[in-house]
Amino acid sequence: MTSGPRIAVAASPRNSRQNLEASSKFQEAANSLRERFPDLLATPLQIGEATFSAVLTDATQGFDFATALAEAVWPMQLRVAMITVGHQVGAAADTQAHSRALALLGEAIRHRATFRFQVSGRKEMEIHLAEAAALLHSTLMAEWTQTRAEAVCAYRALGRQRDAAQKLGITQQAVSQMLRGARLKEMGALETAMREWFTEEARPGLWPLRNFEKEAS
Repeated sequence: MTSGPRIAVAASPRNSRQNLEASSKFQEAANSLRERFPDLLATPLQIGEATFSAVLTDATQGFDFATALAEAVWPMQLRVAMITVGHQVGAAADTQAHSRALALLGEAIRHRATFRFQVSGRKEMEIHLAEAAALLHSTLMAEWTQTRAEAVCAYRALGRQRDAAQKLGITQQAVSQMLRGARLKEMGALETAMREWFTEEARPGLWPLRNFEKEAS
């Protein structure tokens, strides 16, 4: 039996000293992720002592899912692996998909890489560019303050600065300033570039730098 293209995502704390608190943070994040992506999860989420893994039905939303996970566990910073796992579905394929993502995460840990992608049909240089773009996105998030993180989460959930301001009990101008301080526009450009990369067929050129420059301008 076949379905659409799928992707598996695995994550763990970047700092091993946070391993003890990781499981509880991942459990809390799982609840919000199930609500936000009800049709995206191909299998139940798997949470280990210090690991998290998911298999998604739509590869184009893989980076969006990883971003939502990172925001849910912030300020804990994550190490993330993403691997395309083909079209096969079923218990055996699902188990293998989780295992492959966790194995790739283990490789990232051994090499101290923050992101490790394995995407079928992509050249090695292009994958390295994608990993660098993801690292830049993560670096911007790591610089958030608590108030900026709250503003971003409220804005993402509600979609309008006015509604986010009302939820947070502050002015819309304050929300706007916090979103600028969080570099949400630049992060959004990176997210769009990543989404397009997973959506489109393999192509030549300086992706994702070309798309990022276009979106951020």
